[in-house]
Amino acid sequence: MEELIKQAEDGNVEAQYQLGLAYYNGDGIKQNNSKAYYWFQKAIEQGCVEAKSWVDKMIRIHVLIDGERYPMVVKRTDEFLYREVAKSINERLNVYRESYPDIGIAKH
Repeated sequence: MEELIKQAEDGNVEAQYQLGLAYYNGDGIKQNNSKAYYWFQKAIEQGCVEAKSWVDKMIRIHVLIDGERYPMVVKRTDEFLYREVAKSINERLNVYRESYPDIGIAKH
């Protein structure tokens, strides 16, 4: 994997595409949609058509948790799940705040 990363960093379009796939699928490396998106975009910049089809399966979103926006890249099929989890976290934070009103926001 180290050699693939080095080749991708050196601008090898096929390595960039393969590294994007590895990150997308978690194949030989920890799954990471943001890194997959990054390497697919690098490959697309060099004309890799195959990488475009993978980017089309991803989406950049921002979830709002406790008033803070968190940008992330997720698989389109998982977008609803991420938004529901953010909603659940906010609901739990609100319940916690109601239960412990004397604790400052920083402690929450």
